[in-house]
Amino acid sequence: MKRFIFLSLITALIAGCGKGGQPKAGCEAKPCTYEFRSITINFVNSADQPQNVNSFSAINQRTGLEVERPPSPSSALHTFIIADDSKLSQFSTEGDNILITAKTSNQTKTAVVSIAGGCNCHVERKSGPQTVKFD
Repeated sequence: MKRFIFLSLITALIAGCGKGGQPKAGCEAKPCTYEFRSITINFVNSADQPQNVNSFSAINQRTGLEVERPPSPSSALHTFIIADDSKLSQFSTEGDNILITAKTSNQTKTAVVSIAGGCNCHVERKSGPQTVKFD
């Protein structure tokens, strides 16, 4: 598991190389770092232990479209990547509310996470939980 996460981070860093100094089309030029960022959400049970979910969705409430997400580790059905720097353009610069819905066999939980992208250098969690607890 740790090895998979490490390899995923290395892959993300390599994919992000070369994008730091380039202004995005329609955006004002500004200095950006070469780091690559992602935003995750975790699900836990009432004992704060990882809770696997059967289905997961992330809907941008501004556009009504499902957020294009990078693949999450298949062995970690309790942690999902909501956004990363590869898809900045699907979020507004000011931030969009993303409706997160996760289901287990007997319960559904929702949360709203505000994510900014657009002309920003990196995706940013403006508000919303990092962990959602099932009863």
